[in-house]
Amino acid sequence: MNNLLARHIAEARSALASRRSFNKVFGIGGHKTGTTTLADVFTLCGLKVGNQVEGELTSYSARRGDYSKLIAYVQNADAFQDSPFAESEVFIALDALFPNSRFILTVRDPEDWFRSQMRFTAKRFGLADGNQITKEHIQQDQYIFRGYCAEAHAYAFLMRTPDYKFHSSFDIGEDAIEWENSSIKTSISGPI
Repeated sequence: MNNLLARHIAEARSALASRRSFNKVFGIGGHKTGTTTLADVFTLCGLKVGNQVEGELTSYSARRGDYSKLIAYVQNADAFQDSPFAESEVFIALDALFPNSRFILTVRDPEDWFRSQMRFTAKRFGLADGNQITKEHIQQDQYIFRGYCAEAHAYAFLMRTPDYKFHSSFDIGEDAIEWENSSIKTSISGPI
């Protein structure tokens, strides 16, 4: 069975390479919407997938108005998923910068997505459930570097009035962030 599967995958890769009519492929769905599986599909198709941590670092720079790292990052692979592609209006810029690219939006039921996001985050902090996540957990997070997750969470999930735009300088102010929503104790039925 494995030989048959390997042969079919090789044939599909060959067909894709010979008929490729697109520039880049961007998965623009948010975290926890099947983006890891999408990256696996890209790999199975023989596409070079961009490194997620490098992509996340480009979003940090882009929020400060520096798009050079994002452009260089995209030039070095065929397919991408997660950050920064699911953030804000970045896909519009990429459509202009990389004509004839394809964009795949993955979605998930909002309540199911939120529970999954909270489970994932709680697990990273070694907590039993998402109800225990605090502002301090997020601010002390060392993922990529200290402060990265606090900014990313605030920007993506916790702004009182999100404007869905990259900022030339990330200065939204502490009063614009709803830190109380970093943990959820009510409103979603079922276990987190």
